[in-house]
Amino acid sequence: MIALIAIIILLIELAIEIKIYNNILAPPIILSCMWLGVHVLNFLLGWQVGELEYAILIIPPLMFNVGFLTVSKYNFIIQNKNKCKKKLTLEKYKIKYKVVYAALTIDFLFMIINLYSLLKILNKTSEINFWLAVHESATMMNNNVFVIYSVPAAYILSGFCSLLYFQNKNRKNLIIFLLALMFAGIRAFIAGNRSSLFMVIVLNLFPVLLSFKSCDNKIKSYKEQKKLILAAAIITAIMFFGIASQKYTEDYDLLTFKDFIIQNFTGYYNLSSAAFVKWFKDGFAYTYGTNTFRFFFAVLNRLGLDNIQVNSINASYINIEGTVTNAFTVAKNYVEDFGVIFMGLMLMLFGMIHAHFYKKSFKGNIYNMFSSRLFCSAMYIGLLYQVLVDQYMTILSMMINFALWSFIFPRILIKKQQL
Repeated sequence: MIALIAIIILLIELAIEIKIYNNILAPPIILSCMWLGVHVLNFLLGWQVGELEYAILIIPPLMFNVGFLTVSKYNFIIQNKNKCKKKLTLEKYKIKYKVVYAALTIDFLFMIINLYSLLKILNKTSEINFWLAVHESATMMNNNVFVIYSVPAAYILSGFCSLLYFQNKNRKNLIIFLLALMFAGIRAFIAGNRSSLFMVIVLNLFPVLLSFKSCDNKIKSYKEQKKLILAAAIITAIMFFGIASQKYTEDYDLLTFKDFIIQNFTGYYNLSSAAFVKWFKDGFAYTYGTNTFRFFFAVLNRLGLDNIQVNSINASYINIEGTVTNAFTVAKNYVEDFGVIFMGLMLMLFGMIHAHFYKKSFKGNIYNMFSSRLFCSAMYIGLLYQVLVDQYMTILSMMINFALWSFIFPRILIKKQQL
């Protein structure tokens, strides 16, 4: 019954959002579709859908969308439903190719340093499975200053270069884009997890998708969007299931290809919601901000305040539906800190932040528009992961890096042309 109520609420919410925003890229529409998929699949699978605690998982999309709507104030979309009131065109700009080449060279050098460090650790690991060995070695490099600061820069640089290419398609820009994408892809592979590779895909896809939202050539823009989304979906699927087949070799050998795909998809996409319900039912002790403010506690700890405890970024594993997981949806960290109401308020805050940068992606001078498109794309990472884990405050250090490089790159790599 609770699952059906959740599905009905989300369907109504989605219909309202489509009416208001008229844009498939609007974060509320994407988020409602994702949560709707979770609730529908949970209902079909029968995962925890009869539990009263399951109703808590209706709150994240609802409160996020309240926050988003609060900032958007109904007149948020670039174009209204009937006609285009104002054409959105980027100001003329020049690409500073010498600076771009210098940035790519620095990116390449940091990648080599990162790769060399990984290989040194990789040679010492006893793990036989290659992918797990890479993951284990990457974990040992987490405190490496080159990794902390250069990886987010590499990801944003690749997204910026993709934006430059799709706005100015020529051979030179294509080579720059492919080089930046390759460097970012290698850095993501070195990180040893699928999340990093997914970040690169998102940060290269969404800046371009956002740049297409103009009244000029609307049909052509939609066709381009569909092609890019389809290509990104295929690449993501190949990456996700390909790595899974190498990482979970025993399951892959025992199951048919079809069963392996189904088990991995449902387990990854839906298991976290069932895990949250079980975790909540089993009871927990409030942590009073150690999840939400982990980044700030870590900074204070590094400054010498040893009495401040810094929680692990990873939650403890539990067994649910015959599978072990430590993903509990975006809700768990905030509920554990201060309760359900606090979780709702945090999701509302995230909705407001998303709306701010999404709006900025379509207005302002050329530098602000480029910066907002890049950081707005980084925010989509947290959005797309809400059904699994928190990727807002948990990776706040990386998000701050994303914001910093999103601000810097447009201002040093392009120059506004004077009319």
